[in-house]
Amino acid sequence: MLFPSGMKPVPGPLAGNTYVEGISRICNAVYTLGRRVMEEDFPLFVGGDHSIAVGTVAAAGADGRPIGLIWLEMPMGISTPGPRRRQYPRHALAILMGEGHPDLVNVGRPGPKVLPENVVMIRLRILTVEKNG
Repeated sequence: MLFPSGMKPVPGPLAGNTYVEGISRICNAVYTLGRRVMEEDFPLFVGGDHSIAVGTVAAAGADGRPIGLIWLEMPMGISTPGPRRRQYPRHALAILMGEGHPDLVNVGRPGPKVLPENVVMIRLRILTVEKNG
């Protein structure tokens, strides 16, 4: 993920080696693009990394109706932001479920984008669920 030159880390739950402001901007840009696609066609978003997850899922659930999410990942992990975890990629699913920095949780619309009971995880080898803070 590329960030504009001169960006500085933003203090908060994802402080340290992450750039919440830049990540939020990218997620919102992906959200906007996703909404445009959905105006014309049925959306099927397939991404190679976590950089599109928050924006595309937010776009799919923009009307507030419950959505289902099939989450493919190896290795699998869910962690919430905290002093021991500073990696955005492991936070994406938690952010989508409403846990994390408000600038990321509120992409597209405020609050969770998907309920935990509506998430299916596929190809798990090891699942680590870790609550930090």
